Amino acid sequence: MAKSKPTASARQKTKLATNPGPTPTFVSKQGLSAAAASSETPVAKPFHLSNPLRLGLSAVMLLVALVPVIRYYDVVWHNAVNVPFEDDFNSTLQFIATYAFDTHSLADTWRLIFSQHNEHRIVFDRLVFLADYAIGGHVNFRNQILFGNLSLVFVAWLLFMASFRSLTLLQKLFYFLPVPFLLFQLHFWELTVWGMASIQNLYIVVFALLSLYALSRASERPVWFTIACLSAVVAAFTSGNGIFTFLVGLPVLILLKEYRKLGIWAGVAVVTVSLYFWGYVKPGHHPPILETFLHNSGQFFDHFFTLTGSDFSAQPAYPIRAGKWMLALILALIAYNAYRKQLVRSNVTILALLAFMYISCLSVSAGRAGFGVAQAMGPRYGILSVMLLIGLYILCVETTRGSYSRAALVVSGLALSVYLYTNSYRQHLAKVADRTTNLEFSTALYNDNPNNLILFWGDPKRAKEIFQDALRKGIYQVPKLTLADIKSQPTQLDSRLLVPTNDVTADVKPYLTNDYLVVYQAWAVNSQPSADTQIELVAQSAQASYLFTTRRQIRYDVANQYQSPLLLEAGFSSVIKKTDLKPGRYTLGVRLITKGQQSYLPLAASFDV
Repeated sequence: MAKSKPTASARQKTKLATNPGPTPTFVSKQGLSAAAASSETPVAKPFHLSNPLRLGLSAVMLLVALVPVIRYYDVVWHNAVNVPFEDDFNSTLQFIATYAFDTHSLADTWRLIFSQHNEHRIVFDRLVFLADYAIGGHVNFRNQILFGNLSLVFVAWLLFMASFRSLTLLQKLFYFLPVPFLLFQLHFWELTVWGMASIQNLYIVVFALLSLYALSRASERPVWFTIACLSAVVAAFTSGNGIFTFLVGLPVLILLKEYRKLGIWAGVAVVTVSLYFWGYVKPGHHPPILETFLHNSGQFFDHFFTLTGSDFSAQPAYPIRAGKWMLALILALIAYNAYRKQLVRSNVTILALLAFMYISCLSVSAGRAGFGVAQAMGPRYGILSVMLLIGLYILCVETTRGSYSRAALVVSGLALSVYLYTNSYRQHLAKVADRTTNLEFSTALYNDNPNNLILFWGDPKRAKEIFQDALRKGIYQVPKLTLADIKSQPTQLDSRLLVPTNDVTADVKPYLTNDYLVVYQAWAVNSQPSADTQIELVAQSAQASYLFTTRRQIRYDVANQYQSPLLLEAGFSSVIKKTDLKPGRYTLGVRLITKGQQSYLPLAASFDV
């Protein structure tokens, strides 16, 4: 049955019904006045920063973020010495010597490059060594140190790209501000001045993080998944814990529902692990894996929590407590995101990074807990604790809702990061300087007399064989550093100020050459232990008296003997050039100044000019 069309009168009635006229309203005079007043009040507009102001604030934040970066690389630049240390002898010098003189085929070369070093296959390190040797014609440990520490820039860039991705540049810079203070610190100070260790222990972070970041973006473009696979393989052959990149990547792909890529990922992992363990031999000097966990689980977990919380090292009891609180907070944040069904939408890269770092720490504790809990505070493992803390901070900020709450968290994080950054310099900068002093003095003494050979490795005999073989074959050149380069400048002193006191204990054994007097790794303490005590060397004769500054050194033995950490820097070294002094017979002495008070001890040693 056809529908009938409404008539004109019906349409008019409908229009009147749906659009009734204005309802009459009765308003008092007071109401009219209030309405008029409210109509004149301007409506609040959303707050927006102008583009110049945004650029200015971004520039200020960038400059603040660069402060720890610049300071860190200033320390690296001035303390990178071209002298082998510890594993540099066998991992670098012996490797290059074998490569240059004992490999006769491509197969020999690749077997050498992939050969085992302790429990690792440091292929990436060795490729860097070969590149360094090919470019310069000899091994240069300073170049290796600089290259190794360049890795932190890549880590910072990857963290910046992976974090706070939905925010503006200004917001991102603000939220990211604590990260440079956490990353560019000296908690892992040994890597700051050690070539092969910095390449291995810092670039593993670069490749693992790059792989996990690319994996989180694998659904965007195929090239990301390719980068993820390649980076994971390189990570495995940079340091042993790089294998865990594949393990962590499995739940990431499951979480992202990338099941086809999951199969490929697993296949690449199987091939990589098989190649890694082909012909693998467990190092004999290491305790059996999991022995401590099975027979002394308390020591195992103490080692683990100390390792994960080692960045909080201001007091001996802090690291193990911090490690427990950090794990509890991370698990709580993950549970909270899972409860809110936001786990998939959360930062998968940071979650994967945290998992990778925790598994790495477990592996370190499994293999090293037998050496004692104190070993967990070793600086070469410090980057693990640093990366855990950075990951925890980013996860906290991204989980927090509300701009004011986030801002408060950033300010708190910045305060904590500056504290840890400052504390790391207070604790470890002297250790960096001590390492530099040892390497420079050993070089200058060797250049003065090749019989004065001081090498820093646990096996001095083997170190000497490798060192001299490298010199003969021309793969290493000793830096042209002389005693003249490290001598102390004399300052004339009124001998009447040198009044002996009875509160100084010292051990000073000077070494005489034709032109110099060398004091190396001596120590002195007085009755007022203080980290701020100045130690100066005095040369006194009937004609004149001279004062010489010293380079302070770390003496763990003295601090342990006197049961005082304030005496950790009781050591000192100095070089006196004889011709800088007036002719005469000089007696040595040691002057200590603590809080403005002088202590002086004349020594039995003397020399002629």
